[in-house]
Amino acid sequence: MGKCRTMLESAAVLAAVGVAFTGSALAGITYAAKNGSNSNACTSPATPCLTLGEALAQAEAAGGFNRVVIVGTGVFVESLTLTSATEIAGDASYYQAISPLSGKDAITINDDGKQYEFLIDNVQILGTFYGTGRGINVLDANSVNLQNVGIHGFGTAAIHFAPSKVIAVLSIENSIVGDGAGVQLQPTGNVNASSVISNTTIHNCFSSCLITDVSAMTGNGLNVLVKESTFANTNGYDIQATSIAGSTYMNVTVANTSATLSELGGVSASGPHTYVFLDHATIAHNAKGVTNTNGGTLLSFGDNDIYSNGIDINGSLSPISPR
Repeated sequence: MGKCRTMLESAAVLAAVGVAFTGSALAGITYAAKNGSNSNACTSPATPCLTLGEALAQAEAAGGFNRVVIVGTGVFVESLTLTSATEIAGDASYYQAISPLSGKDAITINDDGKQYEFLIDNVQILGTFYGTGRGINVLDANSVNLQNVGIHGFGTAAIHFAPSKVIAVLSIENSIVGDGAGVQLQPTGNVNASSVISNTTIHNCFSSCLITDVSAMTGNGLNVLVKESTFANTNGYDIQATSIAGSTYMNVTVANTSATLSELGGVSASGPHTYVFLDHATIAHNAKGVTNTNGGTLLSFGDNDIYSNGIDINGSLSPISPR
């Protein structure tokens, strides 16, 4: 069990490194505002672009790390594709949102294995609450850091994390996600993937609020740390972890987190390579509290509150020695 915990701690460290944008030289900084113009220089808040897409293109033209700053209030109806190190920076003093056309993804991130870092901060990402589409679709990146974001109303996924190359880390912090599909962590191929979700609410989900799935993964495994977060009100599971025979392993630690009001259950561990660790978790008012099937393993540090579920423990919950 020490190996599992060490890997999770490494995931947190990798996420923190990603925030610093290591290895990316600062270059293009551009601005976008709803009262801007794509004929502007876009290099100052006084001369912003009209669209995020144009601001991004001008930042990319400068080379190195791209920083696009949103100025003032506004909803940008467009989709973005990020392929090199980029920050999309909002301002919490204003209502600022990205809203793609129906059925489209708002932001696609794909560095094709070049190991770039990406940061999205203080931005709302809004779907249409019907049909398909993703808020953020991560195909490949060294690290993606989402801070102070709200992602709502997408039919396919609010966040889809499906890297396939080298090392990939997803960090979600101080955010609110849901009102549609939830977060899907589904790496593929030979990749070493990690995710840290902290101080985040994921709720009101059409299906499971957090899906972690290594069925198509052959690499070094998926390590997920969920801490100080809230999951509630879903038609599926609050947290659903799945592996299959022949896939790689997955470790999910749920710490100081609540999982409530789900139609299927609070936490599910399915498959022979799935390990879910519960540490100071509150799991209550679900159809089932915790469930393990198909050889999935649920482990408890003995400090959880699991109560007032239709069935509190559906399967087995094994003790693990306190740290």
